[in-house]
Amino acid sequence: MDNAPRLLAGFLLITLSLAVYFTPTLVAFGRDHYNRGAIFVLNLLLGWTLFGWVAALVWACMNPGTATADDRAPCPYCREPINARIQVDQQLLG
Repeated sequence: MDNAPRLLAGFLLITLSLAVYFTPTLVAFGRDHYNRGAIFVLNLLLGWTLFGWVAALVWACMNPGTATADDRAPCPYCREPINARIQVDQQLLG
């Protein structure tokens, strides 16, 4: 029974360490990021390096964007998919 406080302290330390380590993954899942699986893999494999952890955190915090496949239309000049909303705005301006 003497080891109970040490065991509890060790458990809390491990839990806190894992929470800090997987912060980028938790942020990605909390924001429902569309690349949350890839962010998890990056965090799992390279999170032990400061660069990998920061890269995963920055990626998790990035705005995934608002353009979807439905918003895209072919460019009238080069047929490259572009944001259709921008094309409409340009037609209104010009």
